[in-house]
Amino acid sequence: MITLKKYNSIHDVNPTVWDSILDDHDIFHRHSFLAAVEDSRVENATLSYLLFYDGDVLAATTVFSIFSIALDLFTGDSRVVKALKKVVPKLFSIRILVCGLPASFGQQNLKLADDRYAGPVSRLVAAEMYKVAKEQRIKFMAVKELERREATLLNGLEKEGFFLAHSIPYMQLPVRWNSFQSYLSSLRHPYRRRILQALKKAGCTAPVILSPEQYDGEGTAWVLAPPGDRFANDFFPAYLQVMERTPVKLETLNQAFFEQLQRRKEEYEVLHFIVNGKVISTGVLVSSGDILTFMLVGRE
Repeated sequence: MITLKKYNSIHDVNPTVWDSILDDHDIFHRHSFLAAVEDSRVENATLSYLLFYDGDVLAATTVFSIFSIALDLFTGDSRVVKALKKVVPKLFSIRILVCGLPASFGQQNLKLADDRYAGPVSRLVAAEMYKVAKEQRIKFMAVKELERREATLLNGLEKEGFFLAHSIPYMQLPVRWNSFQSYLSSLRHPYRRRILQALKKAGCTAPVILSPEQYDGEGTAWVLAPPGDRFANDFFPAYLQVMERTPVKLETLNQAFFEQLQRRKEEYEVLHFIVNGKVISTGVLVSSGDILTFMLVGRE
């Protein structure tokens, strides 16, 4: 029989136990990442953490989030909606209970130690969500983000009354090349031409990655470094500029989140594109095993 333990803070959960069933690609379900989300109060969400046990064996883990979303995200550029929002700002705001985080990275936050637990864990997740929704008077629930390859888990949740809906994509690129030139050669001509044109405009023939010590402040360079002492202050405004150009978004991360990443700088790297000493664009990278994940971007 599967039993459930529930905690109101990730800091009350043993990190070694929580991470024990994770794979290299589960970077957004790591104990340390969940702590960063919780401590930064993203979207002022209320979080809880569920651990499912088969006897003394950890069978699954997940996160519940309660936060508000704006339904006008899905109405397009409607003048009527904009006018109504000016009169009643919170008219389209609803509270939602999510099995997952209040931040969308295309990640899965319902992790099974083995597929055989999909059925009983799905039932317990659904039962607990209905219980919480009733207690909190929440009408809307969702489980996110699941990939289609998680067929047993998806089927289990569908049996509990959930239905499938599109979410943000999660893309993977297996690295089959041993050099940048071999990568270019593998591309079709239109794609290769665009990359070569961009490199020519940047005044180089390949994206050479430098350390901060190697870059002298002149010309074009890609500089890889851990998040520095000014990371949050510098990256957050550039991230907001990207979000302002995004037509549909579920949430916007706050500066406190990037301050948490800055404190955990040993787990992250930032890749700057710099022209004559000015940072044009910055990507946040996360390494785990042989997997490198492009997490966020800030760009003027």
